[in-house]
Amino acid sequence: MAVNHGRERDMTGHERSLAMGTGLRWVRMDLHVHTWASACFRREGGATERSVAAAIVEHCVDSDIAAIAVTDHNTAAGIHLVDEAARGTGLTVFPGVEISVPAGKKGLFHIIGIFAPEFGHLAIEALLQKLDMEGEPGSETSYCDKTPRVTIETIADKGGLAVLPHPDSNQGICGGARGKFRDDVLQSRALKAAEYAEKSREYLEHLATYRASDGGATDANGKHTVDAIGKGCSLFKVEEVSFEALRQCFADPRTRIRVDGELPRTAYPRIERIEVAGGFLDGLTVEFHEGLNAIIGGKGVGKSLVVEFLRFGLCQEPTHAQAALRPVREDHQRKLERRLGLGGMVIVDFRDRLGDRYRVTRTYDGDSNPVETVNVETSESISTSPAALLPLVAFSQREVILTVEDDASRTAWLDNLCAVDAPGPTAELLSRFRQSDTQLAAALRAREGLEEDESRIKQLGERLESIRQATDSPVVRAMAWANKKRAMIDDAIRYHENVIDALRAAIAGLDSYAWPTVPADDSTEAANDDAIRRCVELCERTSGEYGRVLAELSAQVQNSLGEVRAIRGEYEAEYVTAQQAHAAEMRELQIDDANLRAEQVKLEKQLAEETRAVADRRKASERLPTLQAERRALLGEWHRADEAVSAAREERFAALTKSSGLGLKVEVRRGANMETYLQALVDARTGCRGDALQAVVDRVGVSRLVSLVIEQDSVALGDLAQITHGQAERLVLGLAGDDRVAIEKLLSWEYTHVPRDVAMVLYRAGTGGEFRAIHALSVGQKCSALTILALADGTDPVVIDQPEDSLDIRGVWDDIVGPVRDAKEARQFVFTTHNSTLAVAGDADNYVVLVADEDGGHLSTAGALELPSVRPEIVRHLEGGPEPYKLKRAKYGNDVE
Repeated sequence: MAVNHGRERDMTGHERSLAMGTGLRWVRMDLHVHTWASACFRREGGATERSVAAAIVEHCVDSDIAAIAVTDHNTAAGIHLVDEAARGTGLTVFPGVEISVPAGKKGLFHIIGIFAPEFGHLAIEALLQKLDMEGEPGSETSYCDKTPRVTIETIADKGGLAVLPHPDSNQGICGGARGKFRDDVLQSRALKAAEYAEKSREYLEHLATYRASDGGATDANGKHTVDAIGKGCSLFKVEEVSFEALRQCFADPRTRIRVDGELPRTAYPRIERIEVAGGFLDGLTVEFHEGLNAIIGGKGVGKSLVVEFLRFGLCQEPTHAQAALRPVREDHQRKLERRLGLGGMVIVDFRDRLGDRYRVTRTYDGDSNPVETVNVETSESISTSPAALLPLVAFSQREVILTVEDDASRTAWLDNLCAVDAPGPTAELLSRFRQSDTQLAAALRAREGLEEDESRIKQLGERLESIRQATDSPVVRAMAWANKKRAMIDDAIRYHENVIDALRAAIAGLDSYAWPTVPADDSTEAANDDAIRRCVELCERTSGEYGRVLAELSAQVQNSLGEVRAIRGEYEAEYVTAQQAHAAEMRELQIDDANLRAEQVKLEKQLAEETRAVADRRKASERLPTLQAERRALLGEWHRADEAVSAAREERFAALTKSSGLGLKVEVRRGANMETYLQALVDARTGCRGDALQAVVDRVGVSRLVSLVIEQDSVALGDLAQITHGQAERLVLGLAGDDRVAIEKLLSWEYTHVPRDVAMVLYRAGTGGEFRAIHALSVGQKCSALTILALADGTDPVVIDQPEDSLDIRGVWDDIVGPVRDAKEARQFVFTTHNSTLAVAGDADNYVVLVADEDGGHLSTAGALELPSVRPEIVRHLEGGPEPYKLKRAKYGNDVE
């Protein structure tokens, strides 16, 4: 989709492309390179200085080296030609020099000075002149007439970076100097870095360290060669190769330098880009770095909207399922309505865990908000939700507070964070439970009043018999038999009709049972697995055979029904004859009392109907033990599925506890959440007081309560719950109800209102303190605890709006910056922030600077800290501007420890 950039009119497109960066990247640099200008360099016979310079540059380009520092011994003679040869090749040449300085009785040791490329060889010549060099330039025996400390400070005064080369060698600070002399050099504030040295690591811990090819990279005769350049050099993380970028690497080597020159090549999911069409951010396009992204800007420029729109586009808004988060959800909806608007679109490009690229386009229509997801490589439309392809760890501080306070929300949040993947009770099991509800309720209703029904039938029979005795004769007996025979034939018809209905239900129910399927276009292992294919074939065969058998049986029963109906039709004439004979005899015997005959007919009909009904109820009630056994088996399945979820939680929460450090514990309290059980009792409006309902919840399990209500045993309920019998009776009567669905609803409690697990987060403020439940902590401690958890484990992108809110500055460093600095090479972070500790000390890989005018918010610039277009914006938005920043620096001084 075309994106409108019309509002970005402060600069031309070319100016903007120069100003915008893409964030930090790893490049190889060799910061200790010798040329023909050093006596220790081997020049091939016939090679000119210019050809050697060209060979050095060609070798570096072929070796994927982004920058070198030309550091000949005590001379600048080799810099100019190498720099000239590198123009247009992409190789950056830092002018430098390896200076020999007196080391007392030990002789000479070396110090390197590195300068900005724009200074060129003239900077080195000026430095050497300032240092009063003695001896032949290019020779290691040439030296400066200054102390090491003065030499280092002179390099810094001239705008260079002072580095200690090969510290372990005889010409290194640790191999060539000892004691106070060595310590005095190492304590210089102007000293910025040292080449890596295994033996001297303890002395160099306060300095940036890196590998360079000079360290032992010589030929058999002890000469440096072109081929040795780049051997074993380190990686540096920069936006663009520049002197300022190198200074940043020396200032923060832990995140900016990889000494061994290798990075783990692991794929992890990440957001690549967002585009917004419509609303306040119309035309905005933001490219995200795979590491730490800091979205900054003044108030009201749309920083939080970027987070909201990312969550909207990736279908991971605050959930409807948790009532506690309703205020956050409503606020999110208002922002979409007001700041994106009807018809507004959010387009997000991302990579999943496997590295596959997708583009999701979601349109806001205030209702379904349709989503379209496309695989970028194949152009194939994907039905899978973006939330499944790219799960986020996303929240605002308000969500944190509301989540912490609610057991269900906290547990759901931690399940999502830890990817608790035990399936739990399935939809198929739920369907079987609902079927059990219906069948068991029918059997229970059939059992109710069965004794009373049988007594009533006996009374009807006795009354009917008294009437018959008054009119007893062969014709009357024949009529009685005719009625009974007709009723039995009708029973046979009804039986066949019931069987046909049951068969139709069985045929219709085939679709409710799922078996494993493999789509025709599935290219995964399942499609090629013989065992899976055989299982699928057997399921298909069983389904087909089952359907065929049911259909054949249904046809046979239909035929039988037809035959029984034919028998009924044939018998009808015989029945009419018996009726006529009976009527004639009644006239002859002058028994024509209409009321007596009407009562007899009514009683015969009533007796036949109630006899059939009681027979049906008796048959249904006889199934009650079987249905109850099946019910117990279902409950066992449900509880085992719940147990599997609980066990998975315990395993994942234990891992989360371990990865989050010593200040947090995440535990599972099995079945500790009784809220749905208690709320169901409250909603039933039985007239019982709240303390009585709470007593029931505390002392009587859900299944036990259901059983006691069904059995109408209020005495046992009162004893178990330790409530008065009057309260127990009101509860039983209120829950039993008098409507047809009361029993089904009550039975469903056994699986809908069972106690749920509660995820408990225990936090220890400071070292040695006691662990306290998170809901009992201050707002700042709550935010610290959940932020620590969010950053502790996993590779899913973390998207947080102002994570520093409610945290003190030390907490920002300890709880956010520390974990992020360690994790951002293998996980993506997107933060909006006003905090320099988070962004600058966290070494953000990419800053996204937003501004706004009367038309809305748009992108001002982007990139890493070292970019000239970015650094002033960081000072302005995170430090308050140059004036307060300079004042703070002046007041702190240089002695802050």
